[in-house]
Amino acid sequence: MAYTHSKYEVYLMGAAGTSANLNLAGAVADKFYWSPGYVPHYIRACSVIITTATVGTSANVDFDKRVTAGSDTGRVSNGGVARVIVPAKAAGIVMYKDGLNALITPGQEVVLKLQTAMGTSGVATCVMYVEPTWELPGNNSSMVATA
Repeated sequence: MAYTHSKYEVYLMGAAGTSANLNLAGAVADKFYWSPGYVPHYIRACSVIITTATVGTSANVDFDKRVTAGSDTGRVSNGGVARVIVPAKAAGIVMYKDGLNALITPGQEVVLKLQTAMGTSGVATCVMYVEPTWELPGNNSSMVATA
């Protein structure tokens, strides 16, 4: 049986009610989260779209992998999926890292962390380019069917 493979973009979002904009001059901390809900996904690229000009020293934006969603135990930090370095640039510039092959399965999570903040100011939107694998849920011990 053949499956139609597709790739698409995922915008990383914060908790309900929080903005999807990343303040690059803000506090160094975990900012946004994403986890596949039904099928595993390969992350093929990550990008940071500058929406307000960045000023100051470069920011490091890390896409980390949590092997268990919601838990830092076993977390692959410091850009476990990718690290995008954002230097001082004008709005509309997209910084990206491609050629990635990071597999994230249901029950795992990608955490976007502002690892190093900009010196002065800057705002961005963060995106991942993903490809579903069409694996069966029964092959993932973290997935349990409901009645």
